[in-house]
Amino acid sequence: RKCDDPFASGRPLRCPYRELVKRMKRLVAACAKFRDEGFYHNDLKPSNVGEVGGRIVFIDYGCTLKIEEASHQEVSAGTDFYEAPECAYGITSEASEVYSLGRMTYERGAWKARFRLSAAILAATDKIVSRRPQTCEAFSDSLDASDGTFLTLAKLVCRIWARTILCVCITVVMLGLIAAGAFLWRRGDMRDHYERE
Repeated sequence: RKCDDPFASGRPLRCPYRELVKRMKRLVAACAKFRDEGFYHNDLKPSNVGEVGGRIVFIDYGCTLKIEEASHQEVSAGTDFYEAPECAYGITSEASEVYSLGRMTYERGAWKARFRLSAAILAATDKIVSRRPQTCEAFSDSLDASDGTFLTLAKLVCRIWARTILCVCITVVMLGLIAAGAFLWRRGDMRDHYERE
């Protein structure tokens, strides 16, 4: 089964695994070529990607940066869901482009394709820059190598549960401190009452 939409359709393609990998590798190659010409697009998302004669083309160059100026931006101008966290601090690198590509890979795939590519997607969309593939080529290789396993899924579940458990623990501690404070205040209030009597 093939995807029946172009990249710029604005809605998820729900691509099966092989088709998604093929399309994303073409997009990653186009991004690498754009980098080789000395630029970061800085606003990669489905609506800014098109196909002309079977060739990937980028649309909307309003946020495009010269590579030598990419780390000296005062404000970010990308699209929230696709923009890497560090861009909010005016720092853009090739790893930031990889983050956007990872987001697009997740959004465009059917759930089975997402599962098989979960390792590549998790790595590309890591909020810590140094943990991501640092180049488009490295991300492209990870798409070839990634084939989700139970271990990868378990890692994702553990990450979610770890955050949930941390929030619960903090809540319990806060409630305990409030209860202890209320108890001590009440105890002191009662002591004052008995002393007055």
